[in-house]
Amino acid sequence: MNASWIVACGFGLVGCGSTSSTPPEPTQPPVLLVVIDTLRADAVGNLGASRPLTPQMDAVADAGVSFSDVTAEGTWTWPSHATLFTGVPPWEHGAHFAPLNEPMGDSFPSMRSDLPTLAEKFSSAGYKTISLSANCLLDKDSSLVRGFDTARCLDAPGKVEAAVAELLRQPDEQPLFLFVNLMPAHSPYSLTPAPWVAQHRDRVLGTDKADWLVPYLVKSPPGIDLQLRATEDSVTGIQAYLSGTLAISPEDFSMIRDVYEGEVLEADRRLNTVLSAWTGKYGNGIVAVTSDHGEAFGEQGQVDHRSSVYGAVTWIPMMISAPSTLKGGTTITTPVQLGDLPDTLLDLANLPGPHPRSLLPVINGSQRTGPILAMAWADPYRASAVGGRFKDDWMLYRTGNEALVYSSSGIAEYYDTATDRLMLHDLAATRPERVKALLDQATHAFPRASTTAREPLTKDLEQRLKELGYLE
Repeated sequence: MNASWIVACGFGLVGCGSTSSTPPEPTQPPVLLVVIDTLRADAVGNLGASRPLTPQMDAVADAGVSFSDVTAEGTWTWPSHATLFTGVPPWEHGAHFAPLNEPMGDSFPSMRSDLPTLAEKFSSAGYKTISLSANCLLDKDSSLVRGFDTARCLDAPGKVEAAVAELLRQPDEQPLFLFVNLMPAHSPYSLTPAPWVAQHRDRVLGTDKADWLVPYLVKSPPGIDLQLRATEDSVTGIQAYLSGTLAISPEDFSMIRDVYEGEVLEADRRLNTVLSAWTGKYGNGIVAVTSDHGEAFGEQGQVDHRSSVYGAVTWIPMMISAPSTLKGGTTITTPVQLGDLPDTLLDLANLPGPHPRSLLPVINGSQRTGPILAMAWADPYRASAVGGRFKDDWMLYRTGNEALVYSSSGIAEYYDTATDRLMLHDLAATRPERVKALLDQATHAFPRASTTAREPLTKDLEQRLKELGYLE
């Protein structure tokens, strides 16, 4: 990743759709929705990144509207993408980990079939709907992609970008709604050419290998994967860390974070390739870039993303460019949610409403109503291997800058997100009356879906999910 790429990438979207020769936006504008899987907000340039990791995402933000305080309702691919495609939170759409008394087996709880999806709504309006995903939970047989004319899993490096370019070389017969998922930032974390990663190569690959890290090294491509096991009979590296049997120092977490950030830069480079093809054809199209969840690197003793609702996992980026509608360079600080994005895209595309969760009023100065919510279900594998807090469901209930994090077993924590967006410092002991008041408010905030539908997994998908750590 050299400096010349970063400069060129930074202008990739800004220069498109801004010249007098650009045609006006059609009444049914093309829409591109990109998920950078596992991207935490503070790894993005305008949200606090300590190095230039996301020049292309920053360019999208400069060309449109960036939301600086976005919370994902779910904490891993399955629930978060179901929310992204329906605007309905996981406790209502049903796609999440099964209760602990229901074994996962070869299936997941399925998204409710009565919920209309974003793809179905665009399809009903005459759009061609295409999903190109590096995450195979969005393969053609998944209920998540209901409504897409075509849904493909392309999990080899470069395949998604190549498929986007091929698609956009085809002549237009209908307006296009295109969904893309890019996966470099998801574990395992490969060693990229980024300069801040190069300093760790001896620590990962050379004679100076960290002894504790050896069982969790990936050979091809070289990298780090804490989902691996030290021996066939042992728990995963993540489970060992969470149970206290594996110590990872702050310095080693800093190294892992550096390797992750190299993958963030790689994801941004791939986004540049996608947007170069997109803007080459659709200079005035609608572009939205977001994530499904973040990633923890030792914050509050957490790692990975499935079992936590703290800021490292639930705080995500979101930016939208619509040159004919949205003023470039706008930053919205009002707290919003990932589930607000579907109605916003439908509203921007001029599709018939209502669009009750559209963020266009917020962009125009209104306040979003209602609390900010997220939930992580008990992880059956970590509940068995680690126990403790991992046997609990965890909820986030936030109003204004007050964030209540509480569990199904009665633990309650209180955070001030104005000064502590990652939720690192629990203030519950200093505000017991306020904690009680928020618990009372949160009582009815998470109505649960009553669904017993299950999503069968093919053997191929089951293997891929094991490699990603979602099945064991």
